[in-house]
Amino acid sequence: MVEHNTFIVIITLALACSFFAWIEAAKQEQKSEKNGQLLNDAASAGYVILGAITGGKSFCFLKLNLGHKSPKGNPNQLWIEGKGNVYEMNYWISPASSEKNVKDAAYMSLDVNKPLHTIVYNGCRAYPRELGVGDYRIEIDARNGQWVERLTITEKFGKLSQKIRVFDPSNNQTIHEEASSATD
Repeated sequence: MVEHNTFIVIITLALACSFFAWIEAAKQEQKSEKNGQLLNDAASAGYVILGAITGGKSFCFLKLNLGHKSPKGNPNQLWIEGKGNVYEMNYWISPASSEKNVKDAAYMSLDVNKPLHTIVYNGCRAYPRELGVGDYRIEIDARNGQWVERLTITEKFGKLSQKIRVFDPSNNQTIHEEASSATD
């Protein structure tokens, strides 16, 4: 399976490099405004195709669907929400206090190895995992990159609330933020 996925990634990258090399060559040859417009259309189509292959700027995150209790009650069931299709996704959940320090016993305390999700479709779906009140760091890897989610779950007067921040770990830039509370 890994060899097959590696082969697909290598072929995808080779095709993408060839396509962008073709675009660069075409840019060098453009001689008129009309040709320039055609080139821009071709480049746009290329980015759409590349995005469909890699996932482009799509991302996903874990959250509680606060309107639905899991069969066991609290803690609530996690849901995966995709903003666009995300390919070959895996994640790791740890207490936020561990800050990705693998020497911290807390970092390894919550999660286990799990299967690779070949695709997370746009939208929201239930996931067979539950989390209770706490502050979590969720590291997510996919074909199109890596991002981190900070999920904070609190309870006040018997009602759960969550605050979600998804960010790019390379520059700490926020990709997505939301907050919600349970309704009766």
